[in-house]
Amino acid sequence: MTVLAARRNINVAVSVGMTLLQSREVEFVPCFNYFLESMDVFKGQGKLGLSFTDATIVVVCRELGAGLLATFDNSFKKIEGLTVVPD
Repeated sequence: MTVLAARRNINVAVSVGMTLLQSREVEFVPCFNYFLESMDVFKGQGKLGLSFTDATIVVVCRELGAGLLATFDNSFKKIEGLTVVPD
């Protein structure tokens, strides 16, 4: 989905992701507990520019109650409830 978002746009990426999740021809086998929540963050991000991996990081931080995230990626500064260090 990240590649689709980069090469096309976020709407195309979300559309393809949702089509795959809802398809009767494809069996979805979650590889980790946070996949569907990550998809929700990814599709609801607006124009933040988060990759699917970034969306997963947001979900894991929220699940763990981690308020601090050590990263140089400025996109995370726009996420409510996260404090990016270094600032």
